[in-house]
Amino acid sequence: MIERKFISEKVREVKIKQYLKETFSKSAYSHTELQKTPLGMRVVIYTSKPGLVVGAGGANIKAVNIVLQKRFNLENPQVDVEEVKQPSLDAQIMSERLAFQLTRWGVQRFKKIGYSAQEEIMRAGAKGVEILVSGKVPGKRATTWPFRAGYLPKTGYVSDYDVDEGFTTAKLRPGIVGVTVRILRADVRMPDEITIYDIKKQDLSTVQPKKEIKEEKTAQTKKDAEEKKEATPGMQEKKQTQSINKEKPAKKAEKKQETPVAKNTKKNEEKTA
Repeated sequence: MIERKFISEKVREVKIKQYLKETFSKSAYSHTELQKTPLGMRVVIYTSKPGLVVGAGGANIKAVNIVLQKRFNLENPQVDVEEVKQPSLDAQIMSERLAFQLTRWGVQRFKKIGYSAQEEIMRAGAKGVEILVSGKVPGKRATTWPFRAGYLPKTGYVSDYDVDEGFTTAKLRPGIVGVTVRILRADVRMPDEITIYDIKKQDLSTVQPKKEIKEEKTAQTKKDAEEKKEATPGMQEKKQTQSINKEKPAKKAEKKQETPVAKNTKKNEEKTA
């Protein structure tokens, strides 16, 4: 079945992304894109530290190629590494940083870690940010500590497709602590945003009312249409025929106006001559 084929391919893609996330979890890993090409599958790994992902002499990339071919049955996989230009605006990278800092400095300093990450994200140019640290922090009971700043929608199209979300877990002595980061970037256009443009001021004396402009346009269009008709050869022939027809009835009217007395005088003159 075609549906089963598509489902199996999507499941394989999810497994590949999960495998790459686990292998490069400590290398500032962001996300992975899979692209089908005529030569095979192209795997693009996004990270803020490409050197750690590539490894010495490309050792890590070679190992990943072998795993993709044997475990996931990919034919001729092409693994590329792309650098993330602004890691402070990447939710996955920031969640990994927070988890690493929690494992290094402990749970007692989680507030300082959360607020410092929040300020860093907002200084990078984000519209809004939300950081959730959930687990046994700092006491024995599991709670969720939020760190929010700016504007971040929770429902609607923007929250589903434009808000970048990352999640990482940190293994600590009290237990596992989850770190969730949501970021709304500055380049996202909100549906309720309104842009006001400055219009140059004009002299009202030079501006004509709409009615006069319409009348002038209609008169000009009529003149243009008449000129075009006159310029056509058919119209010129019609004018010539009309002028000839006007001359003929004028001659007939002159002949009718001649009286019988005038006719007799003409005959007598001819006889005498």
